[in-house]
Amino acid sequence: MTLPVPVLAALRGIVRPGRSHFFWTGTLRPESAAKYRRRRLQRVACEAGVKAFHPNQLRHPFAVELRLADTMIQDVWTMLGHTSVTVTERYYPAVLPRL
Repeated sequence: MTLPVPVLAALRGIVRPGRSHFFWTGTLRPESAAKYRRRRLQRVACEAGVKAFHPNQLRHPFAVELRLADTMIQDVWTMLGHTSVTVTERYYPAVLPRL
């Protein structure tokens, strides 16, 4: 899956010189990295003109794209941090309708 051109342009506009990550400095603790990532996503959304954005809005489309790409349910479960794989299977079954 490729990102739309305006999204890529916005991401390239926020990356700091000499850094290889868009949303992480590469040196922060995980909890600090999450805060940093949220701030960066907010900035990208603002520059892209997306109003009332919250990073959690990306969670469902991310999981659906993973399942459409035949990613193993255990991997999706791990990435989403659900309490059990059963929860992930309920929301993201093996066969999803294609839009």
